[in-house]
Amino acid sequence: MNLDPQSLLALHKVNLQFHFRVSELMRDNGLQWAGALRDSLEACNAEIELATTRVLDAGDWKAVGFVAGDAYWSALQHQTRALQRFAETVVATQTGFATALQEAITTWQKEAALALRKGAGAMPLSGLLEALIEPVTDAAAQPAAAGAAPAAVARTPAPAPARRRKPAAPRSR
Repeated sequence: MNLDPQSLLALHKVNLQFHFRVSELMRDNGLQWAGALRDSLEACNAEIELATTRVLDAGDWKAVGFVAGDAYWSALQHQTRALQRFAETVVATQTGFATALQEAITTWQKEAALALRKGAGAMPLSGLLEALIEPVTDAAAQPAAAGAAPAAVARTPAPAPARRRKPAAPRSR
């Protein structure tokens, strides 16, 4: 098997560029998730500050009780909106990540195929794969051939001896 060193270097560079692209996508995706989490935490913090301010501004116990009862419905509405925004962010983030990853894989496949074809005297990819697999298949075939018995002298297991039944003991009534 004759491999061109320049083709191997080009293929190594293509693989390294793919690794960097996937790492960049993962970092960007992580930053988007962190931003969504930060926004969600800031919204919760603003809600707590609002409820606390309303309690501090209450003039009597009746007003404090009203704030506590109203806080439940206010929190429910606010959290529903926050959950909807978070779901929209999740869908957008994951869709963008999947699309960018698919583009990166497609680009990597094209560049890797081009790098393998460009080599002077380089063999086609199928020949390269056959050359890589051949030593493994040869090694697997050698022990099987050495230990195999001829077909005419194949061993058959001996029949098991027949078991005798003991007579049944008489039953007592």
